[in-house]
Amino acid sequence: MSQDAPLPPDSLPLPVEAPSSSKVSKLFNSGGDVIFRSSDNVLFYIQQKYLEANAEGFPLAEHTTKGVDEVVPLTESSNILELLFQFTYPQMPPDLAELEFPELMELAEAAEKYLIHHGRQFCLMRIGAFVTQYPLEIFAFAAEHDHMKLLYEVAPRLVGKPLSEIAYRIPSGLYIPWSLYHDQFISNLGKQAIDHTFSQPDTLSCSNNTNHTNHWRRLVAEWRAKMSNDMSLLVDLDESLHISPEYLGSCCNAFVNWRDRVKKPKRTSSLEHFVKQHRAKRSGRVF
Repeated sequence: MSQDAPLPPDSLPLPVEAPSSSKVSKLFNSGGDVIFRSSDNVLFYIQQKYLEANAEGFPLAEHTTKGVDEVVPLTESSNILELLFQFTYPQMPPDLAELEFPELMELAEAAEKYLIHHGRQFCLMRIGAFVTQYPLEIFAFAAEHDHMKLLYEVAPRLVGKPLSEIAYRIPSGLYIPWSLYHDQFISNLGKQAIDHTFSQPDTLSCSNNTNHTNHWRRLVAEWRAKMSNDMSLLVDLDESLHISPEYLGSCCNAFVNWRDRVKKPKRTSSLEHFVKQHRAKRSGRVF
């Protein structure tokens, strides 16, 4: 059983007496008929009817013993539960805009764990803002919880990575589509293609400025070395092939035109295409 999977009723943690030293949540401090305790010893007084209505997978919603002197321990911290329980009440959801990525992912995992769909949706929307900074972590999260739209969004940022770096993050059902997707990328933009493409400027020059020629050739050599070592840089060529405007003048047209050709998008199929193709073949359908 997955570590984060909801526990079956017969293995739920038993209610225990609330220690007098426990703190109480600022938002959920009264009016609840079920008491939960966070991992850092903060009590939450929650109305069970809202859990039953809005937390589909909450294992404790139907199996708690009500009593003012009893609490049920949870593994999440008070910071996470303070946000999480707000998604179960009929009120405005919490603002996640200022939440840092690690805490956001803790909240997202908790929302997935207890199937709090309102919270899941808000977390997914916020996670999308971190795709550039944390592609591997988001890929693993999306793959584990079957968020295919998010998975497809982050895939181009990882396709250039060696398979060994992400092999154990790929669900078994996606391994073949990902391998085909990765193979396509390597074939079109692999090391041989990089060596060929980035050797072309060796014969180019700026018409009236030797310093510009030397700068371009030095920069192209740096790009070539970086991309040979990290092909994920090929995903965003606007960023990877950035150069100061002073080297984009008419005298450097030969280099500029070369760079524009390199940046021109190659016709390739998306991960979604390979997933659909794989599923069609497995079911015997023509794709």
